[in-house]
Amino acid sequence: VVIINGQLDWQANKKWTIERLCRKYRNQKFKCGEDNDGYSVKLKMKYYSQYMLNNEDDSPLYIFDSSFGDHPKKSRLLEDYFVPKYFSDDLFRYAGEPRRPPYRWFVMGPPRSGTGIHIDPLGTSAWNSIVRGHKRWAIFPPHTPKEILKVPASLGGTQRDEAISWFALVYPKTQLPSWPQDCKPIEILHCPGETVFIPGGWWHVVLNLDSSIAVTQNFASPVNFPVVWHKTVRGRPKLSK
Repeated sequence: VVIINGQLDWQANKKWTIERLCRKYRNQKFKCGEDNDGYSVKLKMKYYSQYMLNNEDDSPLYIFDSSFGDHPKKSRLLEDYFVPKYFSDDLFRYAGEPRRPPYRWFVMGPPRSGTGIHIDPLGTSAWNSIVRGHKRWAIFPPHTPKEILKVPASLGGTQRDEAISWFALVYPKTQLPSWPQDCKPIEILHCPGETVFIPGGWWHVVLNLDSSIAVTQNFASPVNFPVVWHKTVRGRPKLSK
């Protein structure tokens, strides 16, 4: 589902440019990756913005920051957007901010950056609103076998989980007659001002086609709560109590 004109009143439409974000948050650190041991890699906005405009990496670093709302200065980003009315009924809010798992991300990256093929955690659904740039999506139904969606280690090497690798190595297979017809991708060209809704349990991969700035949130609604509850009891038992 693609929603248009759902963010016309957002302050982010004028405030979220690379130049303005660099000025306002220049010394604030944002998570833009992980090292080989799984620890967060963070860069100050003034350095990341330079990298974003000048890098030639095959799979560039990508700001995907879930802690911005808890930071005294970065939390001002929350003032620039609001949750679309269709997704305001988020049951996780009843767990309280300190207890709920990460659920909102400020995302910003250059061409070729993105997120590899995955299903969102705990059965949650998600919405993704883009302010600048364009994203390419491929979305697959829940019954699609994982083994045909993942980039083989023999082909992808250390980059097998990157979106750019997926579109280069797996996407062409989805266009062949041999690809299961009930597992064909839904493809979206995500443009500024549009919000993409991803139902819980659906596989998806996202590639930035140019310099992109967006915000995304995961949520549990009455519709998907039974599945979310089942997965939370198993995966986050303390949260379910």
